[in-house]
Amino acid sequence: MPKLFAELIIKCWDAHPYKRPISGEIQKILNTWNNEMLNNELTEFVAQIKKADEILSSCILAQSHITTDTEATYTNNT
Repeated sequence: MPKLFAELIIKCWDAHPYKRPISGEIQKILNTWNNEMLNNELTEFVAQIKKADEILSSCILAQSHITTDTEATYTNNT
């Protein structure tokens, strides 16, 4: 998850309501990030998104190489 996105989530979860961003602030931040992505701007948020995409892609690729034993059976211990 991009660090800036995680930081926004943490701010929204602040125990003190007066420290949480108001909806207008959140909308402005999300609109800014969306515009940065659409315009392919070289900002910190876009860099973090691209890095997260690379990590996700490598995880998906790694999982696609996992083989399973077709003869294996799985049982539930309950």
